Amino acid sequence: MKREPLSTLTDWFLKTNELMRFKNEFNETWREQGLDAVICPAMPCVANTSGVDAQLLSAVTYTSLYNVVNFPAGIVPVTKVTKSDVTKTMDPSVYIAKTGIEKIIQADSEGTEGLPVGIQVVGVPYTEELVLRVMAELEKALKTNTQ
Repeated sequence: MKREPLSTLTDWFLKTNELMRFKNEFNETWREQGLDAVICPAMPCVANTSGVDAQLLSAVTYTSLYNVVNFPAGIVPVTKVTKSDVTKTMDPSVYIAKTGIEKIIQADSEGTEGLPVGIQVVGVPYTEELVLRVMAELEKALKTNTQ
């Protein structure tokens, strides 16, 4: 699908209206589901070690959606990559990399031991305090479970 350039003020206005409709629909659906906050992945992988950031741009869809709809979100580290994680990720019989991104993640997994693994906490607009509270409760619970 080819995107047409936004070359006129009318084009920009129409695209802005389309975005506002999407944001409103997203917000309405969220509220209809009775969600206060959602805990979800932040990324499909840990930080990379070999400078492949540009190749993993599509991986930021986990966070960019909430930027587009203007929902508050934060990321909490929940664990760290272990030697076992790296071994399993690099083993094609355990981690079957099918997509280009999965293959990059697999190839880049060496050297990631010890890097943090995070989760994302998201709330509806104007609930920043709630998001921070959920993040704090997660951190507290994780500390309790690891001591």
